[in-house]
Amino acid sequence: MQHWLRGAYDVRICGAEPVQCLNRFAAAGIAFWAIRQTGEMELRCRIYRKDRTAAERAALRALCTLEPLRERGLPSLFDRLRRRPVLALGLPLVLALALMLQSFVWFVRIDSDGSVPEAALRHALWEEGVGFGAWGPSVSGPFLRMRMQLRLPGLQWLAANRSGGVLTVIARGRSPVQKVERQSGPANVAAARAGIITSVSALRGTPAVAVGDAVRTGDLLISGITTWESCSQLTRASGEVYALTSRQIRAVIPEICLEKRYTGEMAQSLDIIIGRNRRKIFGNSRISQGTYDKIVTQAVCSLPGGYALPLTLERTQLRFYETVAAPLREDAARALLEAWALRSVRARMIAGRVLQTSFELTKEKGCYVLTGELSCEEMISQTVPIRLLGEDEAIGEAD
Repeated sequence: MQHWLRGAYDVRICGAEPVQCLNRFAAAGIAFWAIRQTGEMELRCRIYRKDRTAAERAALRALCTLEPLRERGLPSLFDRLRRRPVLALGLPLVLALALMLQSFVWFVRIDSDGSVPEAALRHALWEEGVGFGAWGPSVSGPFLRMRMQLRLPGLQWLAANRSGGVLTVIARGRSPVQKVERQSGPANVAAARAGIITSVSALRGTPAVAVGDAVRTGDLLISGITTWESCSQLTRASGEVYALTSRQIRAVIPEICLEKRYTGEMAQSLDIIIGRNRRKIFGNSRISQGTYDKIVTQAVCSLPGGYALPLTLERTQLRFYETVAAPLREDAARALLEAWALRSVRARMIAGRVLQTSFELTKEKGCYVLTGELSCEEMISQTVPIRLLGEDEAIGEAD
């Protein structure tokens, strides 16, 4: 480090006795190092920059020649900068610019648990002025969290950490609120549908049925009255009772339906989006009359490491079509109606599954009619308050 700060020369010494030149250096107090013998009449070494004149005089006394080969160190760097004033001024400007750029936000990285969509987070941040080119010191964590929670009700917690020009936003969403059943007063568990019992799980109360029993709608499944030899106890019975049930269904769909027929006409446009500003490159930005399929493809410019730039190319394609009446094939009608029937039955079950289906498709008055029976295993228990003396009749509640 000392050699670099003081500056040094790599020199070549040529003569009959180049070693005598080194003796002259030592006698004159000239420091030298990195000695290499490159020939019988030549050697190389390194001396300080300030000793160059004295070293040349000492070499002449030893009947040798001294040739500087390369200059090293900080003084030579300053000499080169003096000869290039633009470069000398540019270096401090570049350093100052690099330091200043660290105070701005150039990239925003999102660390989310997925409960809040990343696109919604980026849009809300942009609305708050946090994005490409934002002033870094103005991004306050607590203030930003408060403003983001007002914009995104599903956001529970947010933190913003800035490292140079990269802002990392950590977001966590709210957990879904579980609905707690309000429990008040004694109640029985009765059958919501008729069926054959397959399982009984009583959490409170006394089971009134067993596996294999057949029950009708409204029959008692779990009693909220427990009787001992000398007394009885009222409780709010609860539990899960599953049974084999049967459901009938009827669904209708017309034989004639509307379908798309593409005309072959297409339109497309290309836009460039810089931040919030959109510029049209080519294509018609007006929406034409008629029906069409719209396909939007976006390409976001990014740097290695996943740093996205606020520069997006957006391509929009429109495929025009007409709606025409066409006959619906029987196999397509069957598939549509059976899928709807399964969804409808599953939606009406408290819990359970469809075990077996039996469908029949017929035609009636220009329509396909699907009739069928579905065998299910489902939960049939519902809570029915116990009617006490002097109370009005209560309405049952499904568990």
